[in-house]
Amino acid sequence: MEDLESLVEAYARRRGLWEDNTLVLTACSGGPDSMALLSVLCRISEKSEGKLRVAAAHFNHGIRGQEADHDEEYVRSFCFEHDIPYYAGRGDVPAYADEHNMSIETAAREMRYAFLYGTAEKIRAARIAVAHQANDQAETVLMRILRGTGVEGLAAIRPKNGILIRPLLFASRDSIEKYCESRGITPCMDSTNEYLDATRNKLRLSLIPQLKKEYNPMLGEALCRLAAIAADQTDYIAQQEIEARKSVVRSETERKVVFSRQLFLGLHETMQMAVLRTAVQNIGGSMKFSYVLYEALKKLFLPGHTGKELHLPCSLHAWANAEEVILSAENAEPVEWEEKPLTVPGITHIDELGLSVSCENTSYEGPSGSRSEIFIDAEMLSGAKVRMRKNGDRFSAGGGSQTVKKLLIDRKIPRDRRNEIPIVEANGQILWIAGIRQSDTARPKIGGAAVRMKLIYDKMPEWLRN
Repeated sequence: MEDLESLVEAYARRRGLWEDNTLVLTACSGGPDSMALLSVLCRISEKSEGKLRVAAAHFNHGIRGQEADHDEEYVRSFCFEHDIPYYAGRGDVPAYADEHNMSIETAAREMRYAFLYGTAEKIRAARIAVAHQANDQAETVLMRILRGTGVEGLAAIRPKNGILIRPLLFASRDSIEKYCESRGITPCMDSTNEYLDATRNKLRLSLIPQLKKEYNPMLGEALCRLAAIAADQTDYIAQQEIEARKSVVRSETERKVVFSRQLFLGLHETMQMAVLRTAVQNIGGSMKFSYVLYEALKKLFLPGHTGKELHLPCSLHAWANAEEVILSAENAEPVEWEEKPLTVPGITHIDELGLSVSCENTSYEGPSGSRSEIFIDAEMLSGAKVRMRKNGDRFSAGGGSQTVKKLLIDRKIPRDRRNEIPIVEANGQILWIAGIRQSDTARPKIGGAAVRMKLIYDKMPEWLRN
């Protein structure tokens, strides 16, 4: 049997996970999967004579107290012993989850990935390696089946997604644990993995063992095969969709797509769904394309639906005339407005948006709990201004940085409404994406001098209600 290092090398070549002279930042929690991944990549790096370079990143979520501190020290010591560049991050996940009204799991993931991408940018790493493995893949596929999904969802975890790579995705948990044992690695064990309060943990500890025992002892392998087949089919559909879209789309802009009804109905149903999904994503931002949405849109192409229209989430509008179906964003043009100096203390009016930004000097005693009101360190507001978003805007998040564009997509803000969100900036640093997210570096200390910043509006904006 081939050793894990050789298998990873072969898998990486086959999947194109990295090229020569690539710096790979490896996410390492201290658990078996990530310690095996770090060890494997380190040994491949040694054999490659510099063609693969490895660094490690560890993020302490601030959830498990001393246990988490022990994990951080364990990873740091391992990296020191093996001469691996090491980067650490830390964040208060429970506080972040409360502030942004999200689950602990979602908050932990958001903060961790913000740290990883920020660190990769800082050290110019071309890849970020994470330790998802075959058991994770099987659990993801089963969870999506239970929730209801299409072929694209069955593809589940991909070996490569942008700069994110998963070199262990083919390897079982048993083979990874055996590798750790053979290399003398004693990984840390996360006690929260044994809790039955999360859906994935219930699948791992209860449902999957029961299905293996009563129906198929090779269930994990079967689910992973299903994911691989679905990924191949999804990739093929995506390739074919490009040509199908050219044949049925009469015109297309960032805000509107015009389809030929007759030519669209001549497509196979699989291509019809793929073409509509792409159109919705192109003009509707991150709006979820569901089967229900597909069925509603498809009806507009059928005979007898001339003159019918459909109002969709994210301000999308579709209607049918005699020969065409038009899908567009409802507002014709995004709002444009000039940046203004921020009056501190005082009120800055943005007439084009029908709102104002109020600033009041105060001392900070804790967050307000309102999305339209925050507190900012008073010393950071010298020369502050309020402006529209710009291409490439980034803000401080989770120990790293994140683009404003990705934040607005994740929060499902329609593209035509994004210019309506004021950006508060001082000295080239974004402090607040108003009503959406405050920069982590702009938070004042308890009892410290602060400015209470608040949005004032006659009618609550749509993006603030989302």
